[in-house]
Amino acid sequence: MIPNAFRFLDFDLGETADMLRDSVQSFSEKELAPRAAEIDETNTFPMDLWPKMGVLGVLGVTADEEYGGAALGYLEHCVAMEEISRG
Repeated sequence: MIPNAFRFLDFDLGETADMLRDSVQSFSEKELAPRAAEIDETNTFPMDLWPKMGVLGVLGVTADEEYGGAALGYLEHCVAMEEISRG
């Protein structure tokens, strides 16, 4: 064995992050991808998508539940934003 070598690196982000990724990816493919060119050209974000993103739960990912958020961490926030940026 090589000294100081890692035996195992776990890059799993966890079930919560995976579920969030799947739901935001589905939303992005359905709602954002068809409008991506328009969003890029106008450099604006469609106002009708904000309520839909609220229902999805991505607007308050890191906010406490008592304030209507999901009480998740910044890892989950990054996962959600990454999927939205792919849309």
